[in-house]
Amino acid sequence: MPLIEYPNFQLWSLASLPISFIQTKKRRLELDLADDPTTVISDDDLSDFITDMLTVTPDVGQSLVLGRLRSLGYKVTREGVRAALRLNNSPLSRALRWPGVSTHRRPYSIPGPNSLWHIDGHHKLTRWRFVTHAGTDEYSRLIVYLNCSDNNRASTVLDAFTKAVLKFHLPSRVCLDHGTENVLVAQYMLEKRGSNRGSIITGPSVHNQRVKRLRRDVFSGVIKLYKRLFYYMEDTHILDPINERHLYALHNIFLPRINRGLQTFCDAWNHHQIQTAQHKTPHQLFTSGMLLLRHTRRAAMDFFEEVDETYGIEEDQPGVPQEETVTIPRINFQLSPNDTLHLQQLIDPLQQSQNYGIDLYEQVVAFIEQH
Repeated sequence: MPLIEYPNFQLWSLASLPISFIQTKKRRLELDLADDPTTVISDDDLSDFITDMLTVTPDVGQSLVLGRLRSLGYKVTREGVRAALRLNNSPLSRALRWPGVSTHRRPYSIPGPNSLWHIDGHHKLTRWRFVTHAGTDEYSRLIVYLNCSDNNRASTVLDAFTKAVLKFHLPSRVCLDHGTENVLVAQYMLEKRGSNRGSIITGPSVHNQRVKRLRRDVFSGVIKLYKRLFYYMEDTHILDPINERHLYALHNIFLPRINRGLQTFCDAWNHHQIQTAQHKTPHQLFTSGMLLLRHTRRAAMDFFEEVDETYGIEEDQPGVPQEETVTIPRINFQLSPNDTLHLQQLIDPLQQSQNYGIDLYEQVVAFIEQH
């Protein structure tokens, strides 16, 4: 029973699930979970935590900070986080409210977890040959994968998708756009789930408010920092975007740093409370939904025999042109195997930096010029 091992589920919240309250208490005692397993964090440690989080996700709000703390097992009040953010001299202190941007939420009908996943690509950093791939469970809003790559190939998207399947199981249906980077995922779903039942639903992600919200939050929380940073590096003549050696150095340092930021964001998102879902987190919604499905002895794919192209698309959304496939050229420079090993031993891309990794990038450029 994995749910009782998860500290952020309160016993009273199990009332809506097909689980006996007495049996749950008994199982918690057997597994030595009688006491709250969460850890209280001191004010000083909380301040240090927020400072470190700003390095990788500088523009997230208090809900995602709380979510990240929950994912690490810390017990913190919203008031404590709010006070710590105000004391922090950073852009995060003004992120207690979203500045002038809101997303209107419409009623949304998805029967259960793994009924429908939506996979999407974000192309805000393609000028420097980075692309972000994301997958979400539409019922729970759970991010099933979120990572940055140096290419937009179909094999890369399939690899991220299948890793998510190993962790969260195979969805009944997947919604994706017409880009060729999704063709292997489409083939995989048709092989596993069958054709003529809507296993693959194609359509623009702009028709889905939840996907739009996630895009905005990922950009604001992680990607915007690097977009501004790379433009700054260009303006100060540190980076030439058409210099293959510069791009090699850029990817060597910043691809791991971007992925660290995306993983931090993902953990925070999956454990932040959603007001319109009775303050449950995406992780809780997914887990409780799976338990309910198990009790009904039905899989998510059994709710509908067939669906049309409007499934998973919200009403009253204006039609827009489809995005064309984005091709990311391969960087036309490589170090020798020996030099690559030497560079890995010499410079850790994730080590602490006083200027968001620019100093590390310059060290890699200097190394390349010497070799």
